[in-house]
Amino acid sequence: MGRHTRSVRRLLSGAAWLVALVLMTPLSARADATVLVGLTSVDALRPSFGWSFSYRPSAVGVEVEYLSTVPGDYSAGGIFGSVIVVPGTISNVQIFVLGGVGVWGEGFDGGKRTGVLSAANVGGGVLVGLGGPVRLRLDYRLFRLGEVAEAEVGAIAPSRKHPQRIAAGLYFDF
Repeated sequence: MGRHTRSVRRLLSGAAWLVALVLMTPLSARADATVLVGLTSVDALRPSFGWSFSYRPSAVGVEVEYLSTVPGDYSAGGIFGSVIVVPGTISNVQIFVLGGVGVWGEGFDGGKRTGVLSAANVGGGVLVGLGGPVRLRLDYRLFRLGEVAEAEVGAIAPSRKHPQRIAAGLYFDF
């Protein structure tokens, strides 16, 4: 019985080590870059542009995005870090959802500004394969802006508490 118990323990120990090695095997890196153009609802519906970089080793990854409205008498924009989740693919289309935090700022005619505001964003969209590593990205975001800090002398409130953006862009896998 003692010898049998040792054999079973050795077998279970070997199986545990095999499972651990399989789980520790690194996944292939999966990164992408996207260039976006769209419309952002701030004081009015404004043209906007942006870019993002993502690293997604599995269905869950991280993304850094910069966005800005077209400069002029008014400008708005921000930088966000988000968690991106791609739950699956249907035919040639991948659906994604994301959410994160970052900073936002607005500048108004006459030099008035909001200062740097904390912000959060949630959204989602689809990635449609165009061929090879290139995809069309259709994206929606809802932003929730923080309050103007009392320390920001002369800062004014943002034009909207919950701006939104729709955008389309080219997504490059590498």
